[in-house]
Amino acid sequence: MSSRKRNLILGLLAGLILIFGIIPKVVGLGIRYTAVTNLIDLVPPETRGQLKINQSQFENGWFSSSATVIVAYSPIGADAISLKLLFDISHGPLLFTAKGPKLGLVYTSIRPQIEADEFAEALFEIPIELPTLIIELLVGFNQSAQVSFNLEAFDYSVSGTSIVFGGLEGNFKANSDLSAEFDLAVGRLQVIEPKTSSGFTLEGLSLSTTTEQINNLLSPSHTVMTIPSMNSSGPFPFTLGGISSASTLQPSSAGPDHIDISQQFAIANIESDIPLASVSWLTEINELNGLLIRRYYELLAGLQSQMSANGGTFDVQVNQLAQELGIILIQNSLNFNNFLAASAFDGEHQLDVKIDWKGLPDLTDLALVNMDEATRALSVSMDISLDLNAIMRSPAGELVKPYIQQGFLVVDSDRVLLNALLKDGELIINGEAQALDQFF
Repeated sequence: MSSRKRNLILGLLAGLILIFGIIPKVVGLGIRYTAVTNLIDLVPPETRGQLKINQSQFENGWFSSSATVIVAYSPIGADAISLKLLFDISHGPLLFTAKGPKLGLVYTSIRPQIEADEFAEALFEIPIELPTLIIELLVGFNQSAQVSFNLEAFDYSVSGTSIVFGGLEGNFKANSDLSAEFDLAVGRLQVIEPKTSSGFTLEGLSLSTTTEQINNLLSPSHTVMTIPSMNSSGPFPFTLGGISSASTLQPSSAGPDHIDISQQFAIANIESDIPLASVSWLTEINELNGLLIRRYYELLAGLQSQMSANGGTFDVQVNQLAQELGIILIQNSLNFNNFLAASAFDGEHQLDVKIDWKGLPDLTDLALVNMDEATRALSVSMDISLDLNAIMRSPAGELVKPYIQQGFLVVDSDRVLLNALLKDGELIINGEAQALDQFF
């Protein structure tokens, strides 16, 4: 063998030893000193005050490590919820995962434990052994992190009561640019209680959300949730089909740091003792100043700290922040739109409300709000369209007649209509000007 070939082989062996022998130790050292920091970096700064992440234990080996992380969440006005996460960590670059060998920096299996006596007691009283929640984390060479979790299906029956659950599966991926995607699929859930002739069935649930920057509350995002159907056999029987909701957050044309939010909710089919057959609701908030949201979370954090320190009393700083929140809301423009459509009493009905607030940019004190100026800065339009025959079949039929006689409601082609507009301090109902004083 020539010396050149021998040197090449030795070089390759040295490289493999470096990659598969030394790098795992370097990865392990990096995990120890950056794990908690990397977790915190995924949380928006506005909500970090309600979340505490502490590393209570870390054992670092050459090819693997173990760690215990305590995550505590403190909601406003409620006791903190503490979660212990037990990490079994494999160091890259060669990772042996539950789905086979992969290349990457880190592979981790995570076992969650809720640190609450009440929860532990509740689990102890359940007469069956629940399946273990399996959580896996894979960190790639590009610093992207993918978390998958799975809860196997189970069923049990005790004293005639039966519960059947189809399990759940979820995936979360945080990319190196902090964009993220989350998907959740929940299987069928059925609970039957023969003694009371009651039961409940949820035919699955799916949830999907994406965001361009996970640690930024104002980052563009989109979320969709669907439920094929759910039904209850008692004590209040109902069947709901085609349940869906969607929400979108995107930059606003009003300017930098302004956002538009839209939310949709619909139930395509309703069967119950209530004469409501379907409902659809769309709400939009446009030109919302992002500073308002940030100050809102600062106010929540202040309220939380003051409640913890002073037993529910609030200091001057919190009151000032609340005043600032109100001033920001009044100073800036805002559009708030709602559209509601429903099928009830065998008829179709719609409500469309649009609120346009131009803002009072020169206002610096809430006590100096001028009602005349505020009225001129506010525009409200409302359109109501109701099925006449359906309304007359409903309990509201007798209530509608006086408003028709007074001209506040108009009947046209079997529709009950109302068009109201408040603009520049003037109120117009169905094309006729009305004095504002009679409504205040």
